[in-house]
Amino acid sequence: MHKLLPKSARNPRGFTLIELLVVISIIAILAVIGITIFSGAQARARNAKRRTDVNALVSALEVNKDSTASVYAVISGSWFSGGGIPQEGTGGVPQYALLYVSAQGYTVNSPTAWLPAAATPTSNNTNPAGGTVAVVSLACGTPPCGGPIPGAGTLIYSFSVCTLLESEVIGGGTRSIYCRQNSQ
Repeated sequence: MHKLLPKSARNPRGFTLIELLVVISIIAILAVIGITIFSGAQARARNAKRRTDVNALVSALEVNKDSTASVYAVISGSWFSGGGIPQEGTGGVPQYALLYVSAQGYTVNSPTAWLPAAATPTSNNTNPAGGTVAVVSLACGTPPCGGPIPGAGTLIYSFSVCTLLESEVIGGGTRSIYCRQNSQ
């Protein structure tokens, strides 16, 4: 064993200070590279879950559309496994929001602003073609959310389901809004 260890003039069995500093600096460089690569992984995973939840909400609305009246049904928790509308899980922002129009002939465009502290996006400039755009949060205080949301008897002719995504850039960056609109 003594043959494998480097020798120095003062300590015949130890490492020199320079050798130790080189090893520590290499470990530090590798740690910085690892932190840089994996720091955005959790935000990307949460954003992927949010996109999947929005897609599930849109699919549920599309499947439960009343084709004879061309009206979408209000969201019900019984449409989803677990008996509740998909939730953020943390109880905080970002949330899922439903933007809808209760008049025929109008469409809902994606929102242009969502304040980070707000539960829903602003509906300003979301419907330049006319009509009134209603915005409702799909969140609840105690999951599972059974619905109905936005409320029984509401007519939905056109909709967009949105969520606020986290910044995947280290040190901030811009947050984006992910929306899916009705396909019919």
